[in-house]
Amino acid sequence: MKSRKISSFFIATIVIASSFSWTTYASTTTSDTTSKRYIVKFKTKGVDRGKLISSYSGKVKRQFKHVDAAVAEITPQNAAKLLKDSSVAYVEVDNVVKAADTTFSNWGVSDINAPTSWQSGFTGKGVKVAVIDTGVATHSDLSITGGTNVISGSTTTSFSDDNGHGTHVAGIIGAQGVNGGVKGVAPDASIYAVKALDSSGSGYTSDIISGIDWAIENKMDIISMSLGSSQSDSSLQNAVDTAYNSGILVVAAAGNDGNADGTGTNVEYPANYSSVIAVGAVDSTNTRAYFSSTGSKVEVSAPGVNITSTYLNGSYAQMSGTSMATPFVAGDLALLKQKYPSYTNIQLRNLLDSNIVDLGVSGRDSSYGFGLIQAPINTAAVTAPSKPVANIPGGSYTSSQVIALSDATSGASIYYTIDGTTPTAQSNLYTTPITISSTSTLKAVAIDSSGNSSEVLSNTYTITSPVVLPAKPIANVPAGNYSTSQTITLSDKTAGVAIYYTLDGTIPTSKSTLYSGAITISSTKTLKAIAIDASGNSSEVMSNTYVINGPVVIPTPTANVPSGTYKAPLFIKLYDMYPKPLKAFYTLDGSTPTIKSLPYMGYINITASCTLKVIAVDYNGNVSGVLSNQYTIIKPPSDPIVSVRSGIYNKPQTITLSDSTPGVKIYYTLDGSKPTTNSSVYKGAITISKTAVLKAIAVDTTGNTSYITTSFYIIIGSYK
Repeated sequence: MKSRKISSFFIATIVIASSFSWTTYASTTTSDTTSKRYIVKFKTKGVDRGKLISSYSGKVKRQFKHVDAAVAEITPQNAAKLLKDSSVAYVEVDNVVKAADTTFSNWGVSDINAPTSWQSGFTGKGVKVAVIDTGVATHSDLSITGGTNVISGSTTTSFSDDNGHGTHVAGIIGAQGVNGGVKGVAPDASIYAVKALDSSGSGYTSDIISGIDWAIENKMDIISMSLGSSQSDSSLQNAVDTAYNSGILVVAAAGNDGNADGTGTNVEYPANYSSVIAVGAVDSTNTRAYFSSTGSKVEVSAPGVNITSTYLNGSYAQMSGTSMATPFVAGDLALLKQKYPSYTNIQLRNLLDSNIVDLGVSGRDSSYGFGLIQAPINTAAVTAPSKPVANIPGGSYTSSQVIALSDATSGASIYYTIDGTTPTAQSNLYTTPITISSTSTLKAVAIDSSGNSSEVLSNTYTITSPVVLPAKPIANVPAGNYSTSQTITLSDKTAGVAIYYTLDGTIPTSKSTLYSGAITISSTKTLKAIAIDASGNSSEVMSNTYVINGPVVIPTPTANVPSGTYKAPLFIKLYDMYPKPLKAFYTLDGSTPTIKSLPYMGYINITASCTLKVIAVDYNGNVSGVLSNQYTIIKPPSDPIVSVRSGIYNKPQTITLSDSTPGVKIYYTLDGSKPTTNSSVYKGAITISKTAVLKAIAVDTTGNTSYITTSFYIIIGSYK
C-alpha cells in the first residue's frame, strides 16, 4: 500500500467504493521540516500562483484550468503561513486515495431494463462519459474513445489500467458484448479513461480534481466516480460543484460503509455533495446490499452485487460494491442524454429520479433513495409540461409580493427556488403562495409524472422601499384664540422641501404662496400648508385656525406653601382657578419663566433656598401673571441616635443618646409625648425599668430642631 503523505494531524483518504467494506489509510507523521503536498485554493483568478507559492519557499507541482487551485510542495510551517495570505482561500493536505480490495452474471442490465432501451434505439451514442478511476485496459469488449493520465509525477501518458477496477467499471457502462462477452448499459457511449489512481489504487485528491478539471475542459457529458471518503474536502467539493455548474452530470458511489440493518447515516464524499448523484447498491432480488451506505443523500439505487464485467488481460470478473452500481447510473444517464439531447443536466437528473421502481418504503428513503433506476424506452412523443406562470410578473415593487404559481399541464408538480438557482425535483415543492419580501429571483419548473421537466420560469422581483412623503409642516404657534396678532413661522422635519401655504382655507399647491419668512396673522384666519420635495411628492396638509379676539386673563397660580423658612425637603404643589386646562412652567433661580422653562409635573421639590417663580399658560398660549415665592431652607440637626433599639426585654435597659451634629442638645420624653426644649435635657444614661415610649430631638444653637427619634421598650416583669 502506498503510504499517505499527511501533516501532523490525521486526515482520512478517499477510497474506491468497490468491495464489501471501504478502507481509509493513514501513515505515521513525518518531520515537520519535510515538504509535503498541499492543495492551495485562491480567492481570485488574477493571482500569480507560482510567484505567491515561491514566496513561501514552496514549489508548484500542478495547476488546473477550471478549478481555481494549485498543487504545491511546501513545509507544514510555510503552509500555515501561506494560509494566512490574503489571496488564499484555504490550504488542504493533498491526500492519497486508494482502491479497496474487491471480491469477485451481468444480471444488472436486465434489472434496469436496458435491453428494452436498446430495442428502442437508445445505446448512449454520442454521449461522452469520463470514468475517473485506475484507467481502462485493452479488451475486446471495450472501445475507448480517448482519455488521459492525470497522476502527478507519472512517467507515462498512458491511461491503461494496471489495477483492474477501472476496466470493470468501464465495462458496466459501455462493454459491447462481442462474441458472447458482457454488454454494458450504454454500449455505444463514448468512454474516456481518466487515470487518476495507480496500480495499487492510490492517488492524491489533487489527481481526482485534475481528472474532473480535464472532464470540464473536454466537455464531458457525464463523470463517473466509483470512489469515496468519510471526510469532506473543500477543494474536491469545489471541483464537483464547478463541473455540475458547467452542465456535467456527476455520479459517485454512496459507499460501502452501511450497516446490515440499514440504520445510520454514512454516505461518503463526494457522493454526499448536493451536486453529485449518490448511488446505492441492490442485489439480484432488488434488496439493498448489506454493505450499501445509507442516509438522506442516497439518490438512486442500481445493481451492485456479483456484477460480471471486463477485467485485465482480456478476461472477465465478478465484483460487488457501490462502485459497480455507480456505472449503471452513468450508463442510464447516457441513454437518457441520447433520448433527450437538448435537456440540461438538471432536467436529466430529474428524469433519472422519476423513472424508477420504488423500493422500500413509499417515496424517497435513506436505503434506496428514489428507488431502482430504469432505462428509458421509446414511447410516444414526449410533450414537456408547459412553463409555470406567476400571477405577478417580475419587476420593481415597493412592498412584499405574494406570488401564486400555476401550470396548464394537468398533474404536473411545480418546484421552485428564490435564490436564483435552477430548481429540480429536490427543490421546494410549490403548495401555497410565496411571499417575496426582499429582492429575489424566483425560478420554477413543472415536472410531470414521467419526470419530464418544463422550461424554467425566471422572474426577478425588486423590492424597494416605499415612497416616503415629506413630513407635514409645523407651525410654531398652535391654532387657538388669541388677544393679539400672532407671528407664525413654519418648518418641516424633511430636509430640502419647499413649503407652500394659503390663508383663506383653500388647499395649497405648488402654485400657492411659497413660504419664505414669518407670517403675521392680525385677524381670524385659517392657515393651511404643505411641504413638497424635489421629486414632487407632497405632504399631508397642515391646517391651523387662529381666532384673534379680545384679551384673555389667566389667573396667577398659587402654591400650597407660602414664602418662608423651612426644613428640607420641601414639596410645593400649585393650584389655579381657571376652568380650562392650563400648563405651568417654573424657575428656581428668580428668573421669569417661559414655556421653555421647567414644566410643572405635580409637585416641586425644594432642597435649597431659592426664589420660585411660576406662570400658567393655556392651550392658545395666553400667559398668566407670575407667582413669586421666596423659600429659605435650613438644614436641621441629625436625628438623635438611640443605643438600644426598640424591643421586648426581660430586664431594665440602660439607654444612651447621641447625635452626629456637633454642639446640639438632646431633649427627650418617656411617655410618648412630643419632646420640646421644655422637655428633659439628656445628660447621661437613661434607665428604663418599665414599658415606655422614648422620643428625642436634637436642637442646635440657633434653635433648629431635628426630626423626632422614637423607640418602644416593653419590659417584662416589675422592677424597682
